[in-house]
This record gives sequence, C-alpha cells and structure tokens, in this order.
Amino acid sequence: MQYVYCLTKPEDSQNVEKTDIALEQELPECQGNQFVCERGLALRGDNETIGSPNNSNYLGLLELLAEYDGFLGQHMKNLASCGSGHTNYFSSTVCEEFVRLMGNRVLDEVISRLKLSKYYSVSLDSTADRGHVDQLTLIFRYMEQDRPVERFVKFLLNQGRKEEEIFRGLMNFLEDQDIDIQNCRGQSYDNALAMSGRYNGLKAKVSDVNHHATWIPCAGHSLNLVEVAASKCCASAVAFFDFLEALYVFFTASSNRYALITDSLKSVESGWVHVQKRVSTTRWSCRSDAVKALIVGYHPIRNTLQNISENENETPKAIPRQMVFMARCAN
Repeated sequence: MQYVYCLTKPEDSQNVEKTDIALEQELPECQGNQFVCERGLALRGDNETIGSPNNSNYLGLLELLAEYDGFLGQHMKNLASCGSGHTNYFSSTVCEEFVRLMGNRVLDEVISRLKLSKYYSVSLDSTADRGHVDQLTLIFRYMEQDRPVERFVKFLLNQGRKEEEIFRGLMNFLEDQDIDIQNCRGQSYDNALAMSGRYNGLKAKVSDVNHHATWIPCAGHSLNLVEVAASKCCASAVAFFDFLEALYVFFTASSNRYALITDSLKSVESGWVHVQKRVSTTRWSCRSDAVKALIVGYHPIRNTLQNISENENETPKAIPRQMVFMARCAN
C-alpha cells in the first residue's frame, strides 16, 4: 500500500499552517497492523495512550518501530498525544479502517485467483460466536497451476439456519462477486438436514441450479456420527461414558477438588497433564480424550478420591459421590 504522508501544524501568531509533505512511502502503521493481524494477536488494549504498557499490541509495535524509524518517531512525538482534532493514524478507528482495507484487498485477490481457475467447489458451515451472532463460514477450493488450494473467504453474518436462507446468502455473495454458479463442480457440508437434505437441503437447492455441482458429504462428520451412534448401542458403553461425564463434573464443580486432581496428576506425569475431559455428544474425539485421561491418570484419580473421602472439610454431598466413583474405578 502506498500513501502520501502529510503533517500539518500551527506556525506563527497568525495561525498559518505549514504542511510538510514526506516522500511517498508505505506507512509503518499499515505494516504494524498487518504484522499483528497475520499472527492473530489482539489489536485493542486497555487504552490508546502512547507510552502505556497496556495500550495494545498494535501501538506497542509502533512504539518499537519508532525507536529505529526517525520519521515515525518524530511523528509520534509531535502528534501522538495531541488529542482529538489532530490526525495521527494511531486511533482505533483508523486501525480498524486499515484492517477493513487489507481484508478487502485479500478478498479481491482470492476472488481474482478463483476466477482465473474458473472451476471451484464450495463448503459452508454455520455456528454462533460468543456474542450469539450466527456466522456462516464460506470456503472455496480450486486449482492454482498444478495444485489444489483451499481458501476461507468470508463470514456471512445472520443468514439464518434454514436451507432457503443459507442458499440465498450463498447466491447473494456469488452475485456480488460476479462468480458464476454454473462453474461450481463440488459442494461439501455436514450431515445436518438443512445442509444435506435430499429434497429440500442446501445440497438439493444448489443441484437444482447446477447439476454439475457434485455433493461430497463431510467424511469426518460422517465418521463421527457412526462412532457416536456405536457408543450408544451398548448399555455398558452408555454407562461407562456417563461415568466419565460424572467424574468430570465432580472434579470441575469445585475449584478445591480441581486443584487436588491437577496437583496429583502433576506429581506422576511429566510434561503435558491429562486432566479429565467433558464427554461431548457430537465429537467422538472428545470421548477418546476423556478415556485417555482416565487411563493415564487412573492411580492419581483413585488416590485423589481417597483423600477427598478422608477430608473432614469436604461437603457431605461430595462424599457419597466420591465413594461411588471409587467403586466404579475399582471395577
């Protein structure tokens, strides 16, 4: 990115402004912003005060660059703390504008490469973030020269959870970017009815528009569903995973009990400590992690349960559950 950098300051009693125009160059602010974004670091801090150790990763990096860049250092010294009404390019508003411009530039580059390749496949999935905003993830796969590439393109916000709404969001994006749906040669989603339904799902709606868009079910999601269903077909397996979940809740419900189990595990394990994991209802890998934590930490877990049963300060409700867990571990 190339910019013309201008500094304006009052001159004499007549308030005549003198403008010093530096040579055209790439702004350090852009470089710092790009560096922080590439590494997934937080842009915002507790404040925006230059010199504060809590201002942000972005401003902290600019302060470091200013130590070796005379132009940036002078600019920061003259305008960084002048308050509102003075353009210094250090505010969060300008920072977010840089992020938006760089994001648009990356999107344009990905779209141009996709169009150059012509044929592509698409993958979508949606989930709500911590702010309860539903985000539809859009990913394209295409060929660059002799190799396949996969590019995350954009989050489409609040498109809805129904197949018609998701399809409309996809088509609106393709039309806005001038991408021809007829060049789509593949589509891949999870096995949710709204996504992969045979007659009314997103898969069916895309196929109605372009019958060349072959549907490929998500292999990982399909295998996960098979394993979750298999773990529920046996009464002994159901009881075992219920026990693992109850054991996890028992230790994590109390900060004191959690500290006891982690200290016990650290005393016998070197490096990574395998603490009890929650048994997920949708991801088989989480069940595997829960089983591994029990196998690796079997003796520390039993010893911790024994110590809890002998602790006079432990709540009366915890003792019966602890005795049940010890009996289950023994079996």
